[in-house]
Amino acid sequence: KGSGAAAFPAPSSRRWRWRCVVSFRGSLTLNNWYADFYAFQRPWPPADSDRGNATWCQGCLAHSGFAAAYEELRGPVHAALLDLSCDRVAVTGHSLGAAVATLAAFDLRAARGLRVERVWTAEGPGAGAGTSGASRWHEEAGATEGHQWEFPRDA
Repeated sequence: KGSGAAAFPAPSSRRWRWRCVVSFRGSLTLNNWYADFYAFQRPWPPADSDRGNATWCQGCLAHSGFAAAYEELRGPVHAALLDLSCDRVAVTGHSLGAAVATLAAFDLRAARGLRVERVWTAEGPGAGAGTSGASRWHEEAGATEGHQWEFPRDA
């Protein structure tokens, strides 16, 4: 349905109870590629959502396809993290998943109050406008550690 994006929440290990990792997959399907190219910017978080009056990101803009992909996954990701009793999370993604992970990190901290400990992205395009790239979004998300990698031969 929709963007066809996929997320994989999981507990990190028995030793680190209440810590979870959420991984967002890169582009794989035709719908994923459509989300990649649906590039006009829109207000984020969406005005018609439960976060429409959020004070934590006033005037923020995000890539429309990436924002739609995250909104499609948001409910199931939040539910899975609640089911797993997570209070701390690391967020990661590749390509489309990296952009979605950046939005997720921001939202999980601001809207859910989770402690976003780490954000790791690989080959991620910029998630939004009016920022200096993903690193700024990671900082704004309150991540204690954020990394973005780029690989020269990745398409």
